[in-house]
Amino acid sequence: MTQAENLINLFKNTGLSETEWIQLDNLDEARLAYDEDGEVAVENEHGSFFPVEDLTSQEMEIFLFVIPEASIQVIDQAEYSGLSNLFYEHKGDVVCLHDDEKGELGWFKVWYDSEMDDREYITLNEEIVYLDTLDEL
Repeated sequence: MTQAENLINLFKNTGLSETEWIQLDNLDEARLAYDEDGEVAVENEHGSFFPVEDLTSQEMEIFLFVIPEASIQVIDQAEYSGLSNLFYEHKGDVVCLHDDEKGELGWFKVWYDSEMDDREYITLNEEIVYLDTLDEL
């Protein structure tokens, strides 16, 4: 899954209709919003829409930062193909879990194991999965 696809999925999962405005590399102001066709796109300050894929990697990172964590729907159950196929991306106290075969599984709360030097883990189908046993995106 590409960085743009991850950003689009995150935005869709928040339930937001738009993000706050950010400044792009060309100094235009822009935000993520739904275009006339109901697709997630980038709207610039002039009201024009363009594909999320046209953003630079750095611009996508800024959008990932401004999407509020509180608006992300967190789950703890997911069907997956096997632990060896899982990888994740961090966003504060949540991670987006991905499966090589099934794609994005959803957002999971990160917990800290105080008996193991605050080792990070998630609960997946009532089992503890330590993040250091998975690949990070």
